[in-house]
Amino acid sequence: MTATMNKEDVKLTFVDISKIDWAAVRELAGASVPQLAKNAQQELVKRLKNKEIKKPYAKVGLIKGALYIRFKDGNDHLEDVLLVKGWKEPDAGPDQSPAYQKKVKEFIDSRKELLDAVETGKDIVKHYAGQVEALLDEIKGLAKDAETAAKKKLQPDPASITRANQLLVAAAKIKKMATDRFDDTIHPPFDKHRTITKPDDVEAIDVSDWGKSWYLQKVTPAYQKANEYVRLIETATEQMAAAKTSLDRWTLAGDDQVTNYSKQVEAALAIVNKEFAAAKNVWGMSPIDNFTYGLEQDFKSVERNIKEGTVELGQRTLDNAAGKAQKAANNLKIVLKHLDKVRDAAKPAETVPSSLKKNPALAGNLAAIKQVLDDAKTYDKECQAHLKAGLLVFAKIKKLMQA
Repeated sequence: MTATMNKEDVKLTFVDISKIDWAAVRELAGASVPQLAKNAQQELVKRLKNKEIKKPYAKVGLIKGALYIRFKDGNDHLEDVLLVKGWKEPDAGPDQSPAYQKKVKEFIDSRKELLDAVETGKDIVKHYAGQVEALLDEIKGLAKDAETAAKKKLQPDPASITRANQLLVAAAKIKKMATDRFDDTIHPPFDKHRTITKPDDVEAIDVSDWGKSWYLQKVTPAYQKANEYVRLIETATEQMAAAKTSLDRWTLAGDDQVTNYSKQVEAALAIVNKEFAAAKNVWGMSPIDNFTYGLEQDFKSVERNIKEGTVELGQRTLDNAAGKAQKAANNLKIVLKHLDKVRDAAKPAETVPSSLKKNPALAGNLAAIKQVLDDAKTYDKECQAHLKAGLLVFAKIKKLMQA
């Protein structure tokens, strides 16, 4: 049964779920707002857009002496998030000086500028990736047309080879622009702010919404997406080169066909290996199985915090766990994109005629491609299983803190 929040105990109400004043909530609580509360708000905004709920709102108030933010949809209770146990009315402190407020504003503005720089750069690199994908589709079409003509014993179109060369040059230029954009305008500000949490002469509570948790939740995913688009461009240009090899192959015959099939399969294997390695490197120095282990340790810490009465530390651990869960989910999406690229890059191997598959020039690389495909399938299942297990542990931590 849902605990009662009496009307006289309600301190703040937000009718528009998309416009919660987190600064006011933080000031009332006298502590930073748990990321869990902000995540809940963002999820409800999405559900409202999808018309899954009708009139969501939030109110902040007391339940048995503890301060909570409660989310409702009309009369239906949705979720409670603990803000402070044993809450007391905050004392009115002295007004902060204009000079101090200026320092706070300057720091917050610098964080906004950082996010804007990374987001803008990401969108530009994404546009470049779309351009290269279009070039890849075109050169694949030229290769397919050359294959059709060869099988019908027709003369190949010389203009297609010229056009293919032009497409390769265009892709190389776009790749350079994307790489330069990432190196010059995305990575530098991201790296500069990596270790910054707040200015030394500013109170943490005044910039808590813009600290490490904000950085991990907002900036890091945008940076990772920008980096991923650069990698997609690199892979697409390599696939374009493979398509050009295919185009060349269909204009030749006999031993030249074996040579060109060999080149195409060799190029495909290089891309397959690169993308599978990239998929495994997404987790960095901490593989996916460490995600579950880390959350299990967080669960033990929260149990200990509750037993010892250090609930604030437990809340901090919960926030960190929420960040880990979100990061793991984002990382898995990137992993799956790389694994899709593995499967896509392996397709040229399927075009090798059966009569040539046992040729010594082809057999070894074809077997290697098949092995990577099998390993990628296994890795896909392992990653999804670890994420599912970790999210179950996170749900236990969340339930424990709200008990």
